[in-house]
Amino acid sequence: MINTLVLSPVNIFYIQSSKGLAGAVNTFNILESKLTTLKGRKFYGVVYGKPPNETYWACVAKRDEKEVLDGCESGKIPGGKYIGKRVNDWEDNIPEIGKAFQELMTKVTLDYNRPFVEYYHGMNYMIARVPVV
Repeated sequence: MINTLVLSPVNIFYIQSSKGLAGAVNTFNILESKLTTLKGRKFYGVVYGKPPNETYWACVAKRDEKEVLDGCESGKIPGGKYIGKRVNDWEDNIPEIGKAFQELMTKVTLDYNRPFVEYYHGMNYMIARVPVV
């Protein structure tokens, strides 16, 4: 099911993948190793641009503005209108993530000034989100 929503901006820490989407898993492993616990954290993958020239960030939402995470950059996921699609059991269905984004891209006029966003809700599911004009 495809949903439309308006998201608020999210303040994040991020690590940029040196290999774009191909380096996503490794980049998330590095990010997670910098955290004392994963419990209660919100994780995002952010894609700027189009493959093969995309930029990929593995992100974790800041708990507050004073939080510091060594070895990470600070940034913001822009808010605005997005459409999204849920992918269940994403870790065992990685190809479904790309398929969800491909389907969403055919449904709307995309806003390439904002990133595509992966929102990970634990290991149960993730939501693929594309920015809408």
